[in-house]
Amino acid sequence: MKSINLALWSVNLILQLGLVALLFRRRIARRAPLFTLLISFYIVRSVLMYVLSTHMAHAAYYELFQDFALADTILQILVAIEIAVTALRSGEWSGQRTVAQALLLMAGVLAAMFLAALLPSRGRVPIDRGTVFASALMVLLFIWMAAAGVRGHARRIVEGFAFYGAIAILANMARNQAALHRNARWYVAGSYIQSAAYMLALVFWILTIRPEPARKMSKRRATAKA
Repeated sequence: MKSINLALWSVNLILQLGLVALLFRRRIARRAPLFTLLISFYIVRSVLMYVLSTHMAHAAYYELFQDFALADTILQILVAIEIAVTALRSGEWSGQRTVAQALLLMAGVLAAMFLAALLPSRGRVPIDRGTVFASALMVLLFIWMAAAGVRGHARRIVEGFAFYGAIAILANMARNQAALHRNARWYVAGSYIQSAAYMLALVFWILTIRPEPARKMSKRRATAKA
């Protein structure tokens, strides 16, 4: 089990480092600074938690884990805002339609809050409402972008988050049920499935997030000037 966990940790770290390097190399980092910051935060958190795991008391380690989880949720929400703003700016819409799209986004935020509020507050494995809210927000943001026909790097970012977020919500619910029925095998399986989903999202981002064609960017700049 330890060897499997170490292998997963190593692959995750390598993929995250590769993604950050590609974001800077492809000049996406300056267009999606908060997304770049989030992935960089994951790298720092992963290394720190791994190094400190054998040097901290269990209670202190758990408290640090919770603090990092809160920071993770806040950063994910900021990334969702960054993606939404980028999508609204890139859309060649009239002012009236832009307002309508913004209202749809606000409705999505309320829907994500409602979903998080519906989750049971008690259980053998408590479900983090903040994490569920951020994940649901990404899923709803993806649905909105797909319906609105938004393209570009922002769409690719949200697609990865939506895939991982949906799997993460289901995996957390499955772990809760596994713990309730004292099924250790299914509990561990839920954790590995969530880790695998994140690695797939990283691979997806590495393969698909690329600079927009110069012709498309020029067209948008001309539209903005007009």
